[in-house]
Amino acid sequence: MAKKGGSRHIKAIAAPRLWPIQRKSKVFVVKSMPGPHSLEMSIPLLVLLRDLLKEVKTIREAKKVIKTKKVLVDGKAVVDEKRPIGLMDVVSLPSYGKCYRITVDRKGRLKPIEIPKEEENLKIVKVIKKITVGKDKFGLTFHDGSYLELGSEFPVKVGDSVLVSLPDRKAMELLPFSAGSICFVFSGSSSGVIGKIIKIEPSSLKRRSIVEVETEDGKRIATVKDYVIIVGKDNVPKVKVL
Repeated sequence: MAKKGGSRHIKAIAAPRLWPIQRKSKVFVVKSMPGPHSLEMSIPLLVLLRDLLKEVKTIREAKKVIKTKKVLVDGKAVVDEKRPIGLMDVVSLPSYGKCYRITVDRKGRLKPIEIPKEEENLKIVKVIKKITVGKDKFGLTFHDGSYLELGSEFPVKVGDSVLVSLPDRKAMELLPFSAGSICFVFSGSSSGVIGKIIKIEPSSLKRRSIVEVETEDGKRIATVKDYVIIVGKDNVPKVKVL
């Protein structure tokens, strides 16, 4: 009988570069199932618990913790150990009294950072698509695959970010993509950098839109607009990202 479906695992050495895992000591690693994040921009929940957070030591232990609903992702219990976890996702471990946000380090790898309890119910999502669904009403698709409908009181554009509450995902504040906003670089050679947008150069037929960012130490960097996500305004990030 012919094999049906894709592979349930991949070779560790061929895993996406965003996975900060040991590639030579292990032959195979668990593969993410299709979900809110792409394979290249996410890591399986099981690998996150075992290899990054090191809250469990074995696959069996990780599955037991997950199947007993002791892990929350964006405020909701998850029972699939292969669920993809990506940028800005909030992973809570109530039994351990810990909560993490997924960001990116200076090498462009996914990195969980521990966040304070008061940020457990907050998440920033980037608008990647906008459609009209009715009079003065718009449908927004975000970078994590979620969808939300907002009225004209939120003048959102593609590229903007929205601060939402968890787990109900209600829009709390608009974070516009404009000069003066605080952004986080999650891809490219400047990944893992946070700073203020100084200048936005529009795209052309030959290149994509470029953003000039000033870091906290006064340095200025240039990166592609698609590589940044707005995380605050008025010089203050809305959530912890570093």
